[in-house]
Amino acid sequence: PGTDIVFTVTIDTSICSYTKQDIIESINYFDDNYNKYFVEPFTAVEYIGDGSVFLGGGSGYASKTAVYPLYDGEDSEQTVRIVQQIMVNTTTFDKKTRRNLHKHEDDLRLYGISPHTIKCTYYHDQLLQMGLCQLDKIEELN
Repeated sequence: PGTDIVFTVTIDTSICSYTKQDIIESINYFDDNYNKYFVEPFTAVEYIGDGSVFLGGGSGYASKTAVYPLYDGEDSEQTVRIVQQIMVNTTTFDKKTRRNLHKHEDDLRLYGISPHTIKCTYYHDQLLQMGLCQLDKIEELN
């Protein structure tokens, strides 16, 4: 937390028609959906707002996927069931170990969300989501 990372993104317009504004809108769309479909049930975690991205493998399933927004407008219980099945079927442990460790089979019934945990850590007595970064200066370079 508090670390600034400065980097340049170059878009090769000869092969990609996305503009800087398209990318910013996509980041904000993902952030809105991540908060709407996943963060809201976790009342101890605060909503961050536009410009949030996640870095690192330890940030959790929902920060790297778009399953919930793909089913926007569908029955939310059915969407949780779909994600729950993905979680059950993609864990690298054998079935018995997976059941004992993660218990994703119970996500819908017990928690109403899948996965049923959000990856967080404490830093200086502040609860923070793992890998959460804020894009706050997006400047046009010539």
